[in-house]
Amino acid sequence: MSGLLVADSGPLIALARLELLRESRSCFHALWVPEVVYVEVTRKGELADARMLKAAAAAGVFEVIADIPTTVDAVSSYGLDPGETLAIALALQEHAAVLIDERKGRMASQALGLDVIGTLGMLALLKERGLLARIAIPVERLMAGGYYLPEALVDQLLRRFGER
Repeated sequence: MSGLLVADSGPLIALARLELLRESRSCFHALWVPEVVYVEVTRKGELADARMLKAAAAAGVFEVIADIPTTVDAVSSYGLDPGETLAIALALQEHAAVLIDERKGRMASQALGLDVIGTLGMLALLKERGLLARIAIPVERLMAGGYYLPEALVDQLLRRFGER
């Protein structure tokens, strides 16, 4: 995958917590975040996640996109939250990949023909490109912080890179 990547809130927060947003952005020509997703992840400005994401936006790691995609209707029937809906709609409109973890959102994205990458997929991509020494460490940090990662996928990923 290369080109444009449109992010939903979950993976955006996860990558910010791991301090891997800049590295993730380097795997794509551009990283876009719909305004509704940006507002969602930064509305509690006192939280560390919100501060990190505001700093990343200010540094140009990602671009906040304010325009409402014309393809929202194509996604609205899937019953997703507004952030997921607009991230998928923007990716659909721009022929981009979508960065999303939530199962229902991933299924909708795939049904609409989008390339989908999640947090674990991004960690694998970073490892493949030599931007991450070990996958187990960020996975453990996320899980210790309460971020849900399917155990079977974690096991598969760690085995793939010889870390289990």
